[in-house]
Amino acid sequence: MLLVACNAALASSPIVSQDFEGGESGWITMGTAASVHTTHDPANVKGGKASLQFDYTAGKGMSIAVFPLRDVSLAGMKTLRFWLKTESATAIAVLLSEKDDMGGRYSSIVWSPKGQWQHVELTPSDFHLAEGPNDPKDADGKLDLDQLTAVSLIDLSQMLNTDKDGESAPIWRDSHSGAQKLWIDDFEALDTASAAGPVSKADGTLIDNFGRPQLAWLTLGGVDLTLDESGGPLKQRAMKASYQQTEGRFVLITRPGRLALGKANRLAFDIASDAPAHLVISLEELAPGADQGPRYNVDIDVPGGKSDHRELDLAAFQLDENGLKDSNGKLDLDRIKALSIVDVTAAYTQETAKNTLWIGDIRAVSRP
Repeated sequence: MLLVACNAALASSPIVSQDFEGGESGWITMGTAASVHTTHDPANVKGGKASLQFDYTAGKGMSIAVFPLRDVSLAGMKTLRFWLKTESATAIAVLLSEKDDMGGRYSSIVWSPKGQWQHVELTPSDFHLAEGPNDPKDADGKLDLDQLTAVSLIDLSQMLNTDKDGESAPIWRDSHSGAQKLWIDDFEALDTASAAGPVSKADGTLIDNFGRPQLAWLTLGGVDLTLDESGGPLKQRAMKASYQQTEGRFVLITRPGRLALGKANRLAFDIASDAPAHLVISLEELAPGADQGPRYNVDIDVPGGKSDHRELDLAAFQLDENGLKDSNGKLDLDRIKALSIVDVTAAYTQETAKNTLWIGDIRAVSRP
């Protein structure tokens, strides 16, 4: 069912509310070998008796599930929330599209664990302009909610889980080819702010303290990536990554999305590791019109079996000479498009070992 708020008296009602009990609620697909329909299979329904099922074939072009905003305006939206489930552990891009003659596409990344219902809560500030080679330009460079024409969901494994030029290390990639299914339930756009969120408790520019129900991080493969709400060794909500340290097949964890670090001079975070780990921390610059930008790296060693607070000098990040060149030869803190972590321990130990890494409360700070 689709509900549209009609007047101020209903200001606290959802702008959009879909439980899919009465059908697909206007959702369609784009791309080849893709379709949407409602399912009543209890195993794939979160609430009520129905959910929306999106069938697609990874490896046969790009398939997208789309909700066209034909009779609905999201001008007053403060929260977009829904339940999501995928057959494979994968990154899902939630896309907001402006009118073709007025603006661009804005995306936010959600990590979806394999076969689990994931609650998703997003705010307009979570969406960043897509500036790849095939993305439209946006004249005013900002998200205009009153100009949106569609909300879409895309399984990013269709783009990311292939070999890429310019990689400085052999990155583990899981294959996601073949028939795939994705389910959506209780899809809502609200004019009230989400109660959940990354509330800042310390200084600096907050990057992530994992206060949302979903992770805004992704991995290309080899990692069991989850949100640890139990406290764990860091005694706080944190990202938990379990994987094998393997020579020649390194795991990557990344948080895409524009980061304006301003006048910060340090990257601060909490970290714990079951086993000793040698990590490469990377900041990637935006390169408008290109899929990838120059990367700046710093290496750190993390002892096993203890938690730690780290503050990395941003001046210590060096250009990755195996990646793309940088025209001005310096890290531009207002043009960061991604933060990444790669475990390269096995390149030094030549041993295979299991490890679990926790990362918590990441922020950019200024220190004397």
